[in-house]
Amino acid sequence: MEELKYVIFVYGTLKKNQRASHMLESSYFIGDAVTKPNYQLYSCGSFPALISGSNKVSGELYGISDFTKMQLDSYEGVHDDFYFLDKIKLEKIILHSFDNYNILEKPIYAYIYKGSLNGFRKIDEWPCSQINFTYNFQ
Repeated sequence: MEELKYVIFVYGTLKKNQRASHMLESSYFIGDAVTKPNYQLYSCGSFPALISGSNKVSGELYGISDFTKMQLDSYEGVHDDFYFLDKIKLEKIILHSFDNYNILEKPIYAYIYKGSLNGFRKIDEWPCSQINFTYNFQ
């Protein structure tokens, strides 16, 4: 296993059983977590966006290597100014194993959205059960 350099909070497509979860399969699952009420989640259609706000957001914590961080930065569009990696504050952590506690001495990061939220809707969690798809056939 590569050296775990970062602890990352994921809240959307990188979570278990989501479409990009394979990107974290070689990473170290720490546990489930809930942020302090300092954030807001939006549905941007096929992906969520985390921004500053006044709600709690649920997600998962992973220990990742430099190599995985580089892959995630590319996936999240960091170099295209789509997201940026920033330290976040957590209120609650449910550790997967007691062996995980020492990794929490590291800062915890999340990908924060930088794009426009015009036309997007606030949500409580991802996947968003509030999403309804309507198809109109002519």
